[in-house]
Amino acid sequence: MKRKITFLLAIVFCILLTENGYAQVEYGVRVGAIRSNIYDVHVNSKPRYGYQFGAVGLIQLEESGILYLQPEIVFSAQGELGGYREDGSLVEQKQFLNFVNIPIFLKVFFSSAPNGFFAEAGPFIGFKIADNIERYAENLNYEYKSMDIGGALGIGYSFNRQFDLSFRYSRGFMDLVENDNRNSTNVTSIFTLGLVYVLDF
Repeated sequence: MKRKITFLLAIVFCILLTENGYAQVEYGVRVGAIRSNIYDVHVNSKPRYGYQFGAVGLIQLEESGILYLQPEIVFSAQGELGGYREDGSLVEQKQFLNFVNIPIFLKVFFSSAPNGFFAEAGPFIGFKIADNIERYAENLNYEYKSMDIGGALGIGYSFNRQFDLSFRYSRGFMDLVENDNRNSTNVTSIFTLGLVYVLDF
């Protein structure tokens, strides 16, 4: 099932990036710093500060240059720092999850000027490709799922339509953890400060 979803997403992404619309398709790269948590896995938890990088497509949807579709493929180092009490002190544990996330944003510029603000929103699907999990007891058998689905909102500023600085909030819709002791809904929460550079060809 996971392979089928990945294959379908790859096809959709390629179609989007080859659709001309009103203007040529532009390509770019994205880097960012992220602050992530997973709700209600541990009584004591702290955010993980990680990073993000990947590829971006920018597809113009109408003639004025205000409305775009922006699909991305990004590597995301997320998760959290779990903790437990030992002799009155808090011991931190890595709950690090590395994902490849595929968001598709609808991007709206506030004007057609080359410099200006924009807003963006859209869904994402993520696939866990690696993890680094530290456990304080052998009887803790919770497991992190291999796929996540959610949505994201963002706002940013574009410099000459080549450098985009944005702030985003992403939240998962799925319970990301199986067999957790608290039997709660554990969703991903990520704040991202990112920079996109649109390439010149």
